[in-house]
Amino acid sequence: MNKKRIITVSLYLIIIIIGTLCFNFIVPKKVTTTDDTITKITIFNGNTGNQTIITNPEEIQTIVTKLNGIDFLKTGISIGYVGYSLDITYFGEGDKELLNFIINGENTVRYKGFFYEPQNTALDYEYLANLQSD
Repeated sequence: MNKKRIITVSLYLIIIIIGTLCFNFIVPKKVTTTDDTITKITIFNGNTGNQTIITNPEEIQTIVTKLNGIDFLKTGISIGYVGYSLDITYFGEGDKELLNFIINGENTVRYKGFFYEPQNTALDYEYLANLQSD
């Protein structure tokens, strides 16, 4: 009887783990923040080595709005991958880092150890790559 119970509990745990992983990869999410206290955005271009610092509130709002309008779907694990196109960091008051993520093109974002793909529209990669510092 004890062996049967161990097998049943183990199967339930496996089902819960698989269900959690599937849910984690199937449900789209927002990668960016809606924090109204963003005072600065830095964009470091890994292709050129140039860094752009955005402090203009209108430009910050434009960037945040563009990125917040996109639903992202987790597509894989990015741990161990190096190199990037755009490293984007949002800062708040006192240069406190609020959010950091990497954009590798119109269809790939790296965030918190995972790759994400936009679902409802492509990233405006060219806009972000061509921004100039204030």
